[in-house]
Amino acid sequence: MAAAVYAARQKISFLMLAKDIGGQTALSSDIENYLGFAHTNGADLTAEFVKHLEDNKVPYSTGEEVTGIEKKNAAFIVRTKDKSYETSTVLIASGKKPRKLDIPGEDRLYAHGVTYCATCEAPLFKDVPVAIVGGGNAAMDAALLCSNYASKVYIITINPDLMGEQNMMDTIRKGSKFQVFYNAKTLEISGSRNVESISFDIGGQKKQVGVKAVFIEIGSVPSADFDKLTEKNAPLKSRSA
Repeated sequence: MAAAVYAARQKISFLMLAKDIGGQTALSSDIENYLGFAHTNGADLTAEFVKHLEDNKVPYSTGEEVTGIEKKNAAFIVRTKDKSYETSTVLIASGKKPRKLDIPGEDRLYAHGVTYCATCEAPLFKDVPVAIVGGGNAAMDAALLCSNYASKVYIITINPDLMGEQNMMDTIRKGSKFQVFYNAKTLEISGSRNVESISFDIGGQKKQVGVKAVFIEIGSVPSADFDKLTEKNAPLKSRSA
């Protein structure tokens, strides 16, 4: 969106294609570290982004996920599911997507308790226990949001301590709803049709806690699988957290 605003102000002929608007911002809950906005949230900040696009008459199309890019002589063909566009230049600013654990149960129970978006799903799990996998700012943000709804919030992190903003760490350490498992490697998410429990290893000992949802917050990877033309660094491997 920032690139599109710059292009519009330069009177460049272009089209912005987007699967959705807002990216990681739209998935955030409370936002207190974005300059110019002392306190906002992902939905409201995304709305301001869209207004900025429209104020600059940015031509954009949402719901069009790019599936591939091909070279055609001196031009490129950008393909989405239903359309294709020929252009002389492609600017890829597609951000990132959530990193997966790659453990049993994660894919099978996705959308049945396994989620990567606390902002979207936390209100669905009221008065039940949930688990957050991860130990950084994103995981703590998800845990704090879930604590407004869930009866218990387990935080499972492979690290020896939480890492991130001090105020969030202090709130979690003092909160009665939170229980943190350190040095814990997540092994499996279990359940027949929906999430029922999560298993992890601490020092060679397997533990299991009953939960109704698992929020996976272990970082992100580049969201550019559709680009097979550009030479890239080796992709980061997924890691259990």
